[in-house]
Amino acid sequence: MDFALDALPSEVVRKVDAADLSSFLDKESSANAKLVLVTPIGKTSPMYRSLSLDYYGRIPFAFVYAGKDGVVETVQKVLDPELTKDKLPGLYFVTTQITKQPHTKPAATLKNT
Repeated sequence: MDFALDALPSEVVRKVDAADLSSFLDKESSANAKLVLVTPIGKTSPMYRSLSLDYYGRIPFAFVYAGKDGVVETVQKVLDPELTKDKLPGLYFVTTQITKQPHTKPAATLKNT
């Protein structure tokens, strides 16, 4: 089972630094929506990679590693002012309006079990 999980391609999920998050969200694409996972874990989960495969080519998926200093503060400015380290991980569905202003909404409150 571990082999199958590790065989899922990681390149379908783009790793984005906090400094590059705004440019990822502003980047023109055929998709009107993007999904961003902000997590204290440095590697994407197999479930997130599998989900990104299902929507590959339609919705860009990204993850931001929030384990470094200053990352949460940057994500607060760009995605969610209410995000704290205690609320991680955070999953955000970002849509672009006709005015090209990003509309961000927390997709879910995720709990580590």
